[in-house]
Amino acid sequence: MIPERLTLPKIGGKLSSLATLGDKRLSDGKMSSVSVLRLTEGAKAHLGYAIPAVKLYVTADALSATSIQRKLDSYEKGTSIYFPHRDDVLFHRGGVGNKLSRDRIVALSSFVTGDADTLVVSADALVQKLPRPELLETYSFSIAKEDIIAPCEVVDKLVRAGYARQDVIADAGDFSSKGDIIDVYAVDGKAYRIDFFDELVEEIKIIDVEEMRSLGEVERVLISPAGELIFDEKEVENIKKKLSAYPSSETAMRLCDEIREGANEPSAVWALPFDDECASVFDYLDYVGKKTGRQTVVIFDEPKAIKEKLGVLKREFDGRISALSESGDVLPEHKKAVFSEHDFNHAVLTLRKVGFTSLALSNPIFDPTTILEPKCLPVNKYYLDAGSIFNDLKNFRQSGYTVILCAGSEDKAKAIVRSLIDGDVFASYSEDGNMSGEDGNGVIVTPLGIEIGFCYPHHKLLVVGVSECVGKRRGESVISPKTQFIVPKQGDYVVHRVHGIGICEGTVIMKSGDFDKE
Repeated sequence: MIPERLTLPKIGGKLSSLATLGDKRLSDGKMSSVSVLRLTEGAKAHLGYAIPAVKLYVTADALSATSIQRKLDSYEKGTSIYFPHRDDVLFHRGGVGNKLSRDRIVALSSFVTGDADTLVVSADALVQKLPRPELLETYSFSIAKEDIIAPCEVVDKLVRAGYARQDVIADAGDFSSKGDIIDVYAVDGKAYRIDFFDELVEEIKIIDVEEMRSLGEVERVLISPAGELIFDEKEVENIKKKLSAYPSSETAMRLCDEIREGANEPSAVWALPFDDECASVFDYLDYVGKKTGRQTVVIFDEPKAIKEKLGVLKREFDGRISALSESGDVLPEHKKAVFSEHDFNHAVLTLRKVGFTSLALSNPIFDPTTILEPKCLPVNKYYLDAGSIFNDLKNFRQSGYTVILCAGSEDKAKAIVRSLIDGDVFASYSEDGNMSGEDGNGVIVTPLGIEIGFCYPHHKLLVVGVSECVGKRRGESVISPKTQFIVPKQGDYVVHRVHGIGICEGTVIMKSGDFDKE
């Protein structure tokens, strides 16, 4: 959990108003659309996690999405998940894309079941069509010890959920059934063995697929569909009716035979434009909000870049449609394979939304009713210059700051505390990052794994993340209790980590942020 000092109400000031986004009703409506300007990457991750709502976090591209998801997850593992976009929606390729399809269904399932309260997507995913969230839950099922259910009924559920029957399970999406034992390799990467006594579920074990040995028992298991292209009986009938109108299309006729009720192969994506009941990621956000009774918020990370990416995607899609139409590889309905710009604008209109920008740029996605510009600063990478942290922490403490250093593990945190104390910097260890004193300021070292830090000068708050405190090389902290920085004198030989051996010509006083330091 996030330390209390990092919650929005505790921080106070302008940032605390973002906490009202989680309220049932907004008193004046001004917080329904907000732009927060000049944020560092660390501040984006902090606010993205701290806003108390079910969230859809949108970035311009997949690289940015996976990066921010990792940073969000470092606050509390499992509370956010990345939903990868589908590579192509215009090609019928049998057996291709199973891994991607499984990753997508795992992300949607985690969001719908409430395991993750933040779904992170790139701009590509905003326009792609998805199965209705109701269908995802319909074709998921759970099994618990002492349940009364016939093994053959479980097999039927697995088949409808898109699992493939095999002699021996070897890959996610496989299952096998032999007598009173059913082995299932779920799409979340875990394999289970379900033992029955007649129609009584006696045991459920997690098993090692390679050695087929038990890794322990569980009380209950949730089985999500093995594919993301899920249709109910009515949808299948409607899709087949539309496909049959193109008897000259070999692909259309093949899909007429292949498409079935339940979860389908990734190749069925070619038939998605023929389904009139598709959902968007915005529909999933709304569904989860209603299901949990919580408010929902969409966070647009760099709205200008997202809008530009959507424009690029539209031009690329229109170009593909034109080329494939000439070759006869797609049908007129494929122009509706993705949501239109009008669909996107209409969906955004009624949502609570926040725009994060690193600069004071315009917001082309929505007109904010409130603009916040909290002062925030990036954090020095102390692992590159371990000695500088001692003077900095003394200055921060004297200025009344709360400083939280995240070490990523208990051993590293306690080693850093000893090192700081040896360097005449009073610091205390805290398991959860909360302070024990009443003064409200000081230096805390915690094993929390917050990846990237931030500094809010007006709120006298500094968080040093693992990436700034420990670095990425071998996962070792450079604030070591066995080393101490000695200020060199003029003429001394010195060794620089990057530049090598040199001679000290003296020191100067330089301004660093709000402080002067040597």
